[in-house]
Amino acid sequence: MKISTKNGPFVKSNITKKKIEITILICLIVMNLYKIYLDGFIILFHLVSVFVPLFIINVIYDCYKKRKITLLNYIDVIIVSLITTLLIPLNTSYILILGLTFLTGIIGKLFKLNEISLNLSLILIFNNYINTDYNIYIFGLLLILSLIYLIKNRAIKFRISISYILILIIFFLIKKLAINELIMLLLIGVYVIPYFKSSPNTSTIQYFYGFILGIISVLSNYHITYIAITILSIIFIYIDFYNAKILSKY
Repeated sequence: MKISTKNGPFVKSNITKKKIEITILICLIVMNLYKIYLDGFIILFHLVSVFVPLFIINVIYDCYKKRKITLLNYIDVIIVSLITTLLIPLNTSYILILGLTFLTGIIGKLFKLNEISLNLSLILIFNNYINTDYNIYIFGLLLILSLIYLIKNRAIKFRISISYILILIIFFLIKKLAINELIMLLLIGVYVIPYFKSSPNTSTIQYFYGFILGIISVLSNYHITYIAITILSIIFIYIDFYNAKILSKY
C-alpha cells in the first residue's frame, strides 16, 4: 500500500507546552527578583518552602505512574512555586507553608482545581494579609509588560485575564478600588485566575469566568477571592465540558 501526503490548509503552530512554560517562567523570575530586591532573601525561603513539597509529591506521583523522571517535567512545579511566592504574606511561617503546600499538592493531584488559590486561601486563614511595600508604578509596569509578553507569545488564556481586568478598571474608575489594591488584583488576574491546568478552554466560557471572578474580587477581600477561584475552577470544568459538547454538535 502506498501512502501519499498532500499539502492542505492545516492549522499549524509552533507553540508547545514547554515554550509556554518557559515564557511564563521568564516573567515570574523578573517579578520575583523585584520582590527579593524589596523584601530580601526571606522570599527565597518562602520559595523553597513551596517548591520542596510540590516537587516531592510530583516525583512520588510520577514514580507511581511509572513515568520517566526528568527535571524538564517539573517546570510547572517551579511556576506554581513562583506564583505562590509572589502572593504569600510576609509574616507566614515556613512550617505552615510546607504543611499546607503538602496538603494542597496532594489535593491538586486528585482533583483538577486551582492549587495555587487553594494554598493561598488556607494560608490566609492563619495570617492577616501583609503586602510587600511595592513601588506601585514599577511593579505595575513590570506587570503590564509581563501581560503583553505573555499574550504576544500566547502563553496565557488572555480572554480570562482581559475580561477580569476590564472589571477591575471599571471599578477603579468609579473609585471603588485603591491603586495598590488594583495592582495586587491585577497580579492575581495575570497569574492565578488563568492558570492553564484549572481554567476553562472554550472562549465564551473564558469571558464568563473572568467576569464573574472580577466582580467577586472587587466586592470582597483576598481570602474570599482565592476561595472563589478554587471553587469556580471546579464548577467551570463541567460548564466548559458541556459548552464544548454543545458546540461540537454544530
